[in-house]
Amino acid sequence: AVPRERGGLVAECPVHPIVEVLACPYRTGAERRLRQFSSVLRSRFSGLPAKVEFSFSRAMAADLRAALLERPPDRVVLNGADMLWALPYLRPGTPLMVVAHNIEAQLLESQLGSFWQGVPVVGRLARREIERMRHSELEAFRSAGNVLLLSTADERYVRAHCPDVRTMLLPPVFREKPAGSARRRHDSEAGLQIGMLANFHWWPNRQGVEWFLREILPHAPEGLTLHLFG
Repeated sequence: AVPRERGGLVAECPVHPIVEVLACPYRTGAERRLRQFSSVLRSRFSGLPAKVEFSFSRAMAADLRAALLERPPDRVVLNGADMLWALPYLRPGTPLMVVAHNIEAQLLESQLGSFWQGVPVVGRLARREIERMRHSELEAFRSAGNVLLLSTADERYVRAHCPDVRTMLLPPVFREKPAGSARRRHDSEAGLQIGMLANFHWWPNRQGVEWFLREILPHAPEGLTLHLFG
């Protein structure tokens, strides 16, 4: 529970909401890999996409059910496709919004797309998982009726497939002024310092670093240093 948050956008909201946060457990290492494998197996029987099944647990579902009964919310925000399993637990008629960080079916297709070429069995499973994710994601958007997106391409996709859904586009932006020391560090003898803070368990972030090392770094001026945090 986060009562009356004072930082960020919540503090600027004129209605001063009380925000209740229910977060998925964070898993790393062997525990994460085991969870990924078991999620694929469980998804064969649950009907949920493996990505959604990864975040689901009976314990978390029980916590959600208890929170909804004890403190019925006026509005619900589902942060990402990982939480689509929560839809059946919500009280009918509760205003709902889904934050779509990506179109997960497209992201999954870019990751698994090559698997159905040359490996028939694995290919069929990959294709089925992509279509299951696509169907579940679009149905969640329609059920919510309100979707917050981070790119114009994703917004066009949702409008094309869910014309009755209200969309809001909020590209990542930074309102703070650059740190005053940035220019001094650039002009210093240390050279240009670039940093990336990310979750490197997530494959698009690893691909982004590989792209930078392959396509950008060889053409960068001497003295550039890349720092990876995460």
